[in-house]
This record gives sequence, C-alpha cells and structure tokens, in this order.
Amino acid sequence: VSDELDHLCDYIFNDKVGIVASQHLVWADQVKQGIFSDVCIRLAKQYSLALDFAKSGRIVPRNHKDRAFRYPDFMQKLDEKKTYLSTNALGILFRSCKRLELGLETERNEIDYKLDNALVHENWDKKYKKSALRIYKKYSDKIDFYLRSYGFENEGQLLAGALINPPKYYENRHDLSNLMALIEFEVQWIFRDLQKKFFEEFGGKPQDGKYTDEMLQKASSWYMVTYSKTEKCSHFFGLPWAVADVLVELKKRNKHLCRSPNIPSKSLLEETIDKAVSNHFKMLDADDDTEVIHENRLSVLEVAYEILTKWIKSQREYFSDPDVKKVEKCISKEFDAITMDIVAGDSTFIQKLKRDNNMKRAISPAHIVIETILHVANLGTQNPQSQLTDIRQELGLLAWVTLVKLACTYNPQYLGVANERGEYASTVFYKNQDNIIDTLQLPLFEKNDATNIKFSMKVTQQMDDVKEYLKQQTKLKDIDFRIIPGRNGNDYVRLTVQGTRYSIERLKDIVVMDEFFDAVISNKPLSSWSK
Repeated sequence: VSDELDHLCDYIFNDKVGIVASQHLVWADQVKQGIFSDVCIRLAKQYSLALDFAKSGRIVPRNHKDRAFRYPDFMQKLDEKKTYLSTNALGILFRSCKRLELGLETERNEIDYKLDNALVHENWDKKYKKSALRIYKKYSDKIDFYLRSYGFENEGQLLAGALINPPKYYENRHDLSNLMALIEFEVQWIFRDLQKKFFEEFGGKPQDGKYTDEMLQKASSWYMVTYSKTEKCSHFFGLPWAVADVLVELKKRNKHLCRSPNIPSKSLLEETIDKAVSNHFKMLDADDDTEVIHENRLSVLEVAYEILTKWIKSQREYFSDPDVKKVEKCISKEFDAITMDIVAGDSTFIQKLKRDNNMKRAISPAHIVIETILHVANLGTQNPQSQLTDIRQELGLLAWVTLVKLACTYNPQYLGVANERGEYASTVFYKNQDNIIDTLQLPLFEKNDATNIKFSMKVTQQMDDVKEYLKQQTKLKDIDFRIIPGRNGNDYVRLTVQGTRYSIERLKDIVVMDEFFDAVISNKPLSSWSK
C-alpha cells in the first residue's frame, strides 16, 4: 500500500504534461524554426515522456533553459504573465475569433427572417397543421430543457455544439469534452428521431428519394408552423430541417415561384437595408432597362456612401480619436476603389453586369455598403497589428462586429439607419455590457529595458495621468492600478478595468504592441502612430 501511495504522490508531483505543452506552444510561436527548432523537438520528446510517467515512472528532467518568460497573446495570460502580440497564424486566428465573439454578443434574440414562398405548399394547413404544432411543442420543450440544463444561450449554440460561456463546473477540460460528446450524440438522436416520426405514416423513408405530395405537404406544415410569425410560440427554428431533403424537393417543384435563375435576387439583408432607405433613391430591379439603370447608378452610389458615413458617425465613441475625419477619409478611399468601374462605366458596362449576373452592384446601395465594409474588415485583418498607428485596426474591428451583427439580426440600425419603425440603434455594443470587470498586469522595472523603466517611472509617479490617458484611448469606464511584487524580483502593475467588452478587448490588443510603452511615455494618441 505504501508503494502505491508513493507512486500516486510522485505522479501528482511530477505531472508536467500541461507545463511542457504550454512551453512547446510558446517556443513554437517565438522561435523562427517553430516546431522544428531544437527546443521544440526537445519539448516534444519530454511531452511523450510526461504522458507515459504513470506507466514508466520516468520523470521529465527540469531544464531552466526551456522556461518561457514571454507568452503570446493567444494564450490569454495577460492577468499573470508578460505578453506579446503574436503575428503568426494562431495569433491572427485568435484575434479574428475575438472579433467574431464581440459581434455575437447581444442583449436579446434579434433573429429576423421572411418566409420562403417556394417552401409553402398550397395545402400545408389542411391535414398536417395540428400534428405539426404538437411535434413543434415537443421539439421546443426538448431544446429548452437542454438550454437550461447545460448552459447554452440559444438553439444555434446547442445545435452547433458551441458552448461559448461554460458554467464553472464545466471548466475542467475533460468534463467539457465529455459534455460536448454527449451533446453531439443527443442532437443527432433528436433529428434522427424526428425524421423517423415524419416518415412513420408513409411506411418509412423512400429509398429511391421520390417523395409524394403528402410528404411535401407535411414538410411544408413543419416549416410553416416553425417560421410563420402568426405562431406566437415560434422561437426555435431547427424542426423542419430534420427533413431538409423533402424541403429541397418542394423548392424544386416550386421553382416557378422564384426569380429567373439568370437574374440573381438580392439577399434578405440587402432587401431589408434597401427598403429602409428607399425614400432616398429610385428602387430598381435587375431586369429593368439598361439605360434606366445606367442613369440612376450614381444616385444608388450616393445613398450607399451616405449609409457608410452614418455608420461611422453613429459609432464615433468607439474610435480613439473622436474626430472621425480620418476614418471617413479611409472609408472614402476604399469606397472609391470599389465603385470606380461603376462610376466610369457606360451602358455597355451595365450590360456586362447583366451578363455576369452581377447587377446588384448597380441597383443596390446595401450591396455596395456590405462589399465596402467587408473590404475594410479584411484590411483590418491583414494589418499585423504590430503598430498602434493604423486606423484600419479600429475600423477593421468595428467592421467585423457590424457584419456579424447584420448577419445575425438583419437590422439596418447597426449601420446608423432607422428601421421600419423609425428607431435608431444607439451603438453596436449594448449598454447592459458596460460594467464588465477584467484584470491584466504589466511588468515594471525590467532590467536592460530602458523603455520599460521609463514607463514604470511614469506609472508609479503619475498614476492618475496614466489612468486618464488609457481611459481616453480605450473608452473604459474605470481603471484601478495596484503595484504588486513578482516572484522573480520584478514588480508588476495590476490593472482592474471596467467597461464594455469592446473597450476591454481594445486595451488587451494595444498593451501587447511593441509601441505601447512609448505611446504612454510620450502621451501621444494611439491612433497617431503610423505604420
């Protein structure tokens, strides 16, 4: 028994799997040769040894040379370790995911949609409506049970297996992994069971893929009960897609209800935005006369640019410089580049757009707006963010968040445009997120680092000035500084910050940049640094 206890204690004391894995990740990002460097190869061998310790009893040797002192930002150790901005693939992916997550934060469910007429069977409510309502109720109860039981925020997260904010009791990676495996099994079972119930009365699913009119009628009933806005209980949308192949067959049968395949229709989002600004330009259709479209194309572009200007002005509080003229100049430059051919083109250019099935560029302000914002968002991603200078960083972040908001809600308010009721959105980021609290820490008085020493002197001697400076640059609501001693002899300043998720992520992005210390020392606006 004593030998078993000794082995168990040795195992607990020498379990270095996580430590070795973290070191490998750090050095793979820092060293030029990456995973093929000597240090990473050595750590990979140690990792294998650490995994087998419980069986072999061989201990991973300690090597102080392998210890990392700086961590890439994607490891999210700003609250305890010195952090730098990673310009490699993982760093770029990490910051892109942060933008996406910012865009997905909402205070209410804002899904908007319109019925697809091609999925509406003329007799959908004759025979199957009551049974569809019953099975929808069972589906909703089941989804609601899983949301409450496992901490998912909505149906989309549950079906995708994306638990963005797991409860505390799931923070252990093994527990979370087991939960995800369980959810994947449960979701598959739910939809298999729905499909089985659907085809039960027809003697099973046809092997030849030929669906009868009654099957199409029943599938349409499931679709209408789920998506019809007259059904007040509808707030879960997955039910009809258990028989997606039947709905596809119905859509094929009703293709005559769709536009000509040679004239692609606007997306729902584009239609919604265009409708919101329809008082300001002549609404055109892709099959209108070429000369009419050519004559009105400039007014379409004027409306598009007006929307972009309103978008920037409505979000001015999220730029470090409240004077958004530089931002407007950047937008104007990208807009001109995108629309140059439309402005210069004659009627033959419009004919070419028709041949290329790309008429939306000449008739839809919304299409031009989304194309411009997407282009700006991509420019912000391409910027390696190693400089504080590029205004495209702030604009790119706002662009990504806006695109995600639009894709999730189809709400034109996020562009500074009023909705159908004449209501404006105050900001892209909801006010109930103003009081988020987070912490991070920065090193002080590092040896052989003159810039850090100057920064440290300013923090310790002019703390209030530094606080106000950071609040001005990030729009944080409050910042508290606390000097704490580090284990390695160096001091740290711990920042406890309060504000919107956007302002906190903005701070985390800038403190890892090479020029951050210099910017604080010289008290220069962060947006004034140039690439």
